[in-house]
Amino acid sequence: MSDRLKANRRTVLSMAALGLVGSGTAIAKRTANSTSSSKSVLAEYADFELSFDDTGWALLQQDSGMTRYNQNPNPPTGAVTSRWEFDLSDDGIDLPLVSDGTVYAITNIHDATSEPYKQTLYALDAATGTERWNVEVEAGGIQKNFGSNNLAVADGRVYLSWNEDWGKGTRAFDAATGDEVWSIENGNSWLVLTHDGLVFEDAVGGRGLTSVSRKDGGVQWTQDFGSRFDGLVVATDDSVYVSVKSDDGQAGTLYSLSAATGETEWGREFEDVGVVELLATESDLFYDAFDELLSLDPETGETVWSWTYTPQGEPENKYIDVRSVGDGRVHLHVESTQHHALDAETGDELWTKDLGERQQELVVSGDVVYYTEAPAPDPDSTYDPSPDSIVACDAETGERISKHTFENTLPEELIPVGNTIYMTAAGVDLVALTAAKSGDGSGDSSSDDSDEGGSDDSDDGC
Repeated sequence: MSDRLKANRRTVLSMAALGLVGSGTAIAKRTANSTSSSKSVLAEYADFELSFDDTGWALLQQDSGMTRYNQNPNPPTGAVTSRWEFDLSDDGIDLPLVSDGTVYAITNIHDATSEPYKQTLYALDAATGTERWNVEVEAGGIQKNFGSNNLAVADGRVYLSWNEDWGKGTRAFDAATGDEVWSIENGNSWLVLTHDGLVFEDAVGGRGLTSVSRKDGGVQWTQDFGSRFDGLVVATDDSVYVSVKSDDGQAGTLYSLSAATGETEWGREFEDVGVVELLATESDLFYDAFDELLSLDPETGETVWSWTYTPQGEPENKYIDVRSVGDGRVHLHVESTQHHALDAETGDELWTKDLGERQQELVVSGDVVYYTEAPAPDPDSTYDPSPDSIVACDAETGERISKHTFENTLPEELIPVGNTIYMTAAGVDLVALTAAKSGDGSGDSSSDDSDEGGSDDSDDGC
């Protein structure tokens, strides 16, 4: 039975009153027993045993809370130019991670026609693209290769972990040299970091969690839930949050576990069938339940506030997809057509912008929201065009800062660190873009900061 708490305060925000195209109602409800007054911040890994670059991008979703946000004081917002390129010919490369001045990226399989299947993990100087070291690793097959979701960077080490039908394991490499520090025969992708642990699902399909020491790979604790994972695990310094489904798949439970012992701190049952996303900071926990976003107290699991969006004249709430949290703001999409920014403490709406149908995955770096955008599809073609532009928006107001269109197609996701954007691109496997100096042309890109010149740039917002 659902234990969602009833609200005694309701804030109703009218989209029409904000002067937006279309109309609907966004509702934020705050519970009576909520006393939280702190803004959302990134997980503060206070334990000296964990050295984690929270200004970099050391996990695929930036941190173990899956916030897709980093504390960046200098994100590029104007014209950009290529700082360096790293070309691997026909191998291709996955989205990189960046930490403490080094870029880590893993290639695709070199030769898919012969076994053993090999990939290469590279460490590059983030400023110059110069190779620092590389390590060849063996994958299980053309459909079983490693990607960025198998990697994590912390403690001056690079962790590679996997769990496939051909085998499982975790390897720790010295981040400075590439030398192997330790290896074990257990692991999985989508790693999360706690104060001294490396946490992963312990079976394909998952029925439990295992935490191993990042120092030597020794098992710290295991937790068996006896039911099915939703596939979502997030963590902060002291707690691990995991969503599991009942055996019949008709209900779900969100658990908070002690990061030190694996013991259950609290569990909360939900009547709905599962959760779309979990995001966590030290002060907030966000539970995306398809058509409702819940802000939960991370110490108790009780609801702080909830948010829904129901267009006027329609009987049901719209689908919500929470994308990022940081610096006191929650960014989410509604039906892939609107971008909403909420106050992380109260759930109050800060701003809303229409997306159209071409925005891809967003990330937030400091006070800038980045996303890639695809051109409008040809009405006479079934081909869905790939993204070819980078858009930067003000995270506080939602106003567009710049848009840059490139000759080559881009990935859906970007990695902004410092004054550089790292990404993969067709024709060039790995590229680092940095702010162009005055009078420096952007080479392979064109900038449109005026929001004029055609339908693709008619929206002055994110």
